[in-house]
Amino acid sequence: MNSLFSRLSFLWHGFRPQFFVFTFMPLSVLLLVVAFGSQSLHHEGMQKLVAQRDQQIVETAARALAQNIETRQAALASLAENVSASDLPVSDLFDGGLLLVSAAGQPLAASGLLETAPDGDSWTAPDGHTFIVLSVPASAGRLLGAVHPNALLAQAALNTPGAIPLTLIPQSHQAHQAAGHASIITTYAPLGRLNWAVMMEDHWETSADPLLNTTQSAPLVLAPLVLLALAAVWFGTRRIVNPLQKLEQQAARLAGGDFSAIRPAVGGIQEIRSLQGTLVLMSEKLELAQDSLHSYIGAITTGIETERRNLARELHDDTLQALIAINQQMMLENKTPAQRALVEQSITHLRQIVRGLRPIYIEDIGLAAALEMLARETRQTANLPIVFQVRGEPQRLPPEREMALYRMAQEALNNAARHSQASQVNLTLLFETDGLRLTIEDDGVGFTLPASPAELVKAGHFGLLGLQERAEMAGAQLTLQTTPGQGAKIGIFAPFNSRLNQL
Repeated sequence: MNSLFSRLSFLWHGFRPQFFVFTFMPLSVLLLVVAFGSQSLHHEGMQKLVAQRDQQIVETAARALAQNIETRQAALASLAENVSASDLPVSDLFDGGLLLVSAAGQPLAASGLLETAPDGDSWTAPDGHTFIVLSVPASAGRLLGAVHPNALLAQAALNTPGAIPLTLIPQSHQAHQAAGHASIITTYAPLGRLNWAVMMEDHWETSADPLLNTTQSAPLVLAPLVLLALAAVWFGTRRIVNPLQKLEQQAARLAGGDFSAIRPAVGGIQEIRSLQGTLVLMSEKLELAQDSLHSYIGAITTGIETERRNLARELHDDTLQALIAINQQMMLENKTPAQRALVEQSITHLRQIVRGLRPIYIEDIGLAAALEMLARETRQTANLPIVFQVRGEPQRLPPEREMALYRMAQEALNNAARHSQASQVNLTLLFETDGLRLTIEDDGVGFTLPASPAELVKAGHFGLLGLQERAEMAGAQLTLQTTPGQGAKIGIFAPFNSRLNQL
């Protein structure tokens, strides 16, 4: 059972079943929908075309019949001039007969089938035939003439053999449709000033051009081409587009400094795999170069700190002690206050230089005291209000890491003093359970943060680039938040269990 399941799973992951399920079947359904949908639209278009043609026919017929009726109306008016109740002629133009009625509508004389005055312009004979009734004024009242619709159509020569039959109906009967016959198109056109209309019922399938009927199946001819095009699209998407999208995402992560992101295979055609191999080789060389650069910068930084420590020791042990001795000697010799003030000022400046080169507070009582002294001295020298706070239970880190964090805080405060134009800077040291967090926040002008660290050099933010490098070598995480006009905030998180990289 497990073997069968494994075999089915293997077959399912093959190209053919997946192509059949995910490509062929959906495209086939889509093709059928398009074919039948286009056929339905084709039927609708042909119906509209036949309906437009029939509408033109009935409108032309209506105009011709209106002229015929006007001729009969003129003939009826001519008869009305000399007609009398005792002498009512018979006219071939009115096969339904003539009727003379009084002004009150009472019949005076009749010739033919028409014996009573109808209410409108149509009259139904006892045998069920409906006639069109024309009316003109006469000396005795009114003269009515009835004509059968077929007579009008026959005289107008519109009902010729082979043509679509036309019929005349009262306009009140226009609601009539050929129920149950969707292929029948019914069109109407009003007949002049009478309440009659010309109607034509046409089977659009038999009257349409046979070539148009044949074109209904034209979409099916495109099926192989559509399937071939869709297969090409599927191949291009699966073997080219998708791998390129994955490679683009990996390259973006590589540009952000994640050198391992480019290594997972993306597949695709051979050219894409070759391109990924080249990018992998380039990332390895770039990672090696970056490691070498970090080692070099770390060695330089270590050398600088060593020289600073030696220089601070020499200045403290030799120069500063000598100045202190000179100051005591001048006090014993009663030198002028101005001379002693100059020596004392030199001693003060020299002590500041020594503390800047090697803050002794880090070695003696830790990072918090060193940062407090740094905030106090920066506040005095830069004339910038700095609020320093310590939160949590202080813990000690290795001296090298504490020195790295001190230098980062020193660089951040110097940047704020030189560039931020801030009215206040907050320096906060927070001891958490898994590390310490150092935050430097100002309310200055801020700036637009570049999209990647590589653009810091182009933007001239060398101090921020130095902070980034120091954070990486100290095993800390650096975050920077800034917006033009809303100040800047630098966050440094140093885990307790992180080791120093190259510093």
